[in-house]
Amino acid sequence: MTDSNYLYFKNVRRLHYEIDKNPATKLEIYRLDKRLKGENLIFVNLSIIVSRIRNKAYIYIEPADKLKSVTTVEISWQKNGSEQGMLSFQQGDRMSHHRFVCELYPLIDEKTEFKVKIAGKWLPILVSDKERQAFKTTTEDYLQLIK
Repeated sequence: MTDSNYLYFKNVRRLHYEIDKNPATKLEIYRLDKRLKGENLIFVNLSIIVSRIRNKAYIYIEPADKLKSVTTVEISWQKNGSEQGMLSFQQGDRMSHHRFVCELYPLIDEKTEFKVKIAGKWLPILVSDKERQAFKTTTEDYLQLIK
């Protein structure tokens, strides 16, 4: 994370985020204001964690309550009725969060349908424009920050 990228994020982009500061660890956690919230919804939110001590930024996946009990989150996707695939995510180190976000991000557009497996059933996820835009915006800000 370069100083100029951090300054841009801090001065321009952070206005769109809620910020949690942890003085003990000197971490700042940024969550997009326009992210999905709700106990009965199925979604995957992202947060950006900035460590000023290490001068690094990390992306972190914050699944909805319904997904927190799932050991491995499986997401199937289908684009234009022909292209399809499967992604999986297991809570782990920061690299597993980064990898999953970087695999999912290029697939998010209006033509791709996503489903997540919960208790043996495939349910829609990343359906609304708000949910997709929140994922894309946070990912883009993160990628710009670590560039």
